[in-house]
Amino acid sequence: MKSSALREQGFTLVEVIISIAILSLASVVILRLFIASTDLNTDSRHRDIASVLATNCIEQIKLFDSLSDMSNDMDGFVQLDNYYSQTTLLDHDFERTLSDSAVYQLDCSLASTPTTGLYDIIVVVTELDTSEELTHYTSSHYFKSSVKEVQANVE
Repeated sequence: MKSSALREQGFTLVEVIISIAILSLASVVILRLFIASTDLNTDSRHRDIASVLATNCIEQIKLFDSLSDMSNDMDGFVQLDNYYSQTTLLDHDFERTLSDSAVYQLDCSLASTPTTGLYDIIVVVTELDTSEELTHYTSSHYFKSSVKEVQANVE
């Protein structure tokens, strides 16, 4: 009778060790989920910022009435025949930087269709370490002066 009364008073050492092991495994799994959630949140934030930058680049180009105004006012556009290109290097905070501390690259290009005066605007933001595209936007734009030039050439 005395031995059964002692058994009912508490847990054995083996039971305590097993319960600690189970709690440890559960906490490791939960901790890994928190880490994965943080990584996904950071990646999502980077993609969101890249999308905003790409949209801003497109909208800045669309503000101009003529291609010459755009190329004069926007720094870094290089012209090759019917193609314009601008590359901007960005640091980990998506601020402009020199090549030494660059983490991301924003490529903005315009390609023209000579007969219509329509320009395709392509903006890509790439992570330099992995060469992964964070975002890729495409839009089209008519520059008023280029439309007039095409109409003059047709007549």
